[in-house]
Amino acid sequence: MRSSPVSRGVRLLGSGLLLSTMLAGAAVEGAPSSDAFLGEWDGTSSCVDKVKYPACKDEIVIYHVAPSSEGDSRVTLTADKVVAGKVATMGALDFRFDSSLKAWTSQIKTSGVDALWSFQVTGSDLSGTLVELPSNTLIRRVTAKKRR
Repeated sequence: MRSSPVSRGVRLLGSGLLLSTMLAGAAVEGAPSSDAFLGEWDGTSSCVDKVKYPACKDEIVIYHVAPSSEGDSRVTLTADKVVAGKVATMGALDFRFDSSLKAWTSQIKTSGVDALWSFQVTGSDLSGTLVELPSNTLIRRVTAKKRR
């Protein structure tokens, strides 16, 4: 018995949806839930080498981590710093979980900068680094605690 064009289309659509679901699952396989990273974090971002990076300033930071507006496995980190008792927003970056580094990462790549932010969550502690690429030279080290 031959199937109609409509039933073949339905089968193809179903197969396509199944394949899309499988591929989406594979893309985040090994990634932990973003729940541990989501929330508010207070801490410090310290310069590692002020001689090599003279513009770098130690900062008191507040990070706001929320699901990405893209609706996928990314999260958006909005970074604030506290200067003279006032909160100033520095910007927002999208992060993805890198299973090889076991960390949430975001690469900044412009004409003058190529660097990688990397954060690891352990309970209510957040630790992170900013490294220059491709040398992996450490620029910043971050430690923060999750707000209760």
